[in-house]
Amino acid sequence: MIGSLNWKKFAERIKTQLKENEFLTQNQRTTMQLNAIISLIKSNSFEEAKTLLNQTWKQPEFKNHKDQSILNSIQAYIFIKDKKYEEALESLQSGDQNDVRIVLLKSHLLLALKRQKDSIMNLIELTEKLIGKAEEFHTSSKLFSLILRLANNYKIADQPEI
Repeated sequence: MIGSLNWKKFAERIKTQLKENEFLTQNQRTTMQLNAIISLIKSNSFEEAKTLLNQTWKQPEFKNHKDQSILNSIQAYIFIKDKKYEEALESLQSGDQNDVRIVLLKSHLLLALKRQKDSIMNLIELTEKLIGKAEEFHTSSKLFSLILRLANNYKIADQPEI
């Protein structure tokens, strides 16, 4: 296990490599930049991580769907760490609503905010999107099970709107 100081050194080494190594592919650069942000978070350097996250968001090479989803998740994590659940939820609104991880995180936040019905409806919407996609069948069947358990736990299944 790496201690906080070592995570900080690791982040600094990544930043150095990004500046000095001209032979890195774009994919390697992207991965290293994301790892630098995560390393700063693990070293409890949250302000520095927020700054790097904001700089990363502005870079054109991070405009694709996958990277935007990852950046949204990191930003939400920072808000969650500070117990700013509403802000975390807002940060996920711009994320890919078809990304299972984003939707599950959003549902988790809704539960934390005591908005059980919204959480379940969020999962139902995702499940409806996944139905018909053979490669996602396993995921959607697990979501069905989760939705039923949540509805039962919160007695939401008895409400006529669902």
